Amino acid sequence: MLATRLHALYGRRAPAVANEGIAGNRVVLPGGNGPAAVLRLDNDVLDRAGLRWVIFYEGTNDITGNATAAQLIAGMQDVIDRVHAKGIPIIGATVVPRGRPAPLTGWTASMEAVKLQVNHWMHTQANFDGTIEWGALLQGPIVVGADAGLSESLWDGFNCSDYTHPNTAGYQAMGSFIDLALFKNPSAW
Repeated sequence: MLATRLHALYGRRAPAVANEGIAGNRVVLPGGNGPAAVLRLDNDVLDRAGLRWVIFYEGTNDITGNATAAQLIAGMQDVIDRVHAKGIPIIGATVVPRGRPAPLTGWTASMEAVKLQVNHWMHTQANFDGTIEWGALLQGPIVVGADAGLSESLWDGFNCSDYTHPNTAGYQAMGSFIDLALFKNPSAW
């Protein structure tokens, strides 16, 4: 969705979009899928030819791995500093909500508190060059099941099969939500 929108903005000169996300990946804590983001940043992101912007969207897996807000913020700040050291703007995407109804184990009140602290830091202290508020876009009740409607629940929550990941329509909403002005004039930052 983002690549399509950038193509409409730039035409044949549209920048490519590379998704280096790994499901289950973490920013700092071991135990997630693949090496933590702080360990793979150079190889997966900063060493890419033609890199012009970075959208950084991580954190929920660290929280479920019991990271503290301080640990997660320190890891995110390390990523921000290293991207800026290369002269590249970095856009932060807020941590999205999770939901898992009782009696299933999952997102707890203490995890939600960490998410809120991290997102608050992203808005008030982090030196991102822009922010994508996916946390607010996907806030609300999570609708589970293949027969769940896509109407207002997409904006008051999202449809998913695992209480964590949006479905195709949810990801399209996320791609449509990104403010393309972030990519028009980075020198103004």
